[in-house]
Amino acid sequence: ASEVEKTLGSVLELCQTWDALVLIDEADVFLEARSSTEIQRNALVCVMLRLLEYYSGCLFLSSNRAAKSIDAAIASRITVMLGYPSLDVNGRAKVWKNLIELVPAQPIDPTTNAVPDRIVRNPRKASKYRMNFSKDDYQSLAEAYRLNGRQIKNSIVLARALARERGSPLSLPILQRAVTAVAGEGVQEE
Repeated sequence: ASEVEKTLGSVLELCQTWDALVLIDEADVFLEARSSTEIQRNALVCVMLRLLEYYSGCLFLSSNRAAKSIDAAIASRITVMLGYPSLDVNGRAKVWKNLIELVPAQPIDPTTNAVPDRIVRNPRKASKYRMNFSKDDYQSLAEAYRLNGRQIKNSIVLARALARERGSPLSLPILQRAVTAVAGEGVQEE
């Protein structure tokens, strides 16, 4: 804990000098309510308390913790606490759509209304693209799988790797397989 205090203290001092914003991502270990059985973690919470007490700059802490599980002494030193609810079906559909559409759609030859042969015959080229997804596809992914934004992103990253391996464009069946690998079998909505 003393090493963390020394390092984090010098970073905060430097940021205060530069008038910089500070983000401590995944700050859960500094925020969790203290308990009589977790001496090391309690020490880290105390470190954060001391540092927050004297830091006058702008500091952001991100956490997956519910507000009620944050140590009361830490919570009293936080000016604004924002909570983000889990994504609903519409939110998940938007995330699926936004992230999938970052992958280029398969080009269509306007004269033949088909994917050009140079892409069909070359698996490396084919795997750089995605099939066209409909609004219903995004909706069905959102309804079928209760995922957060990070899990959706990881599913798409894995699906693209699977598509590359197969030499085919990103498709709904490949995505569904990736979701199961990323989030497990228990991600289906009830």
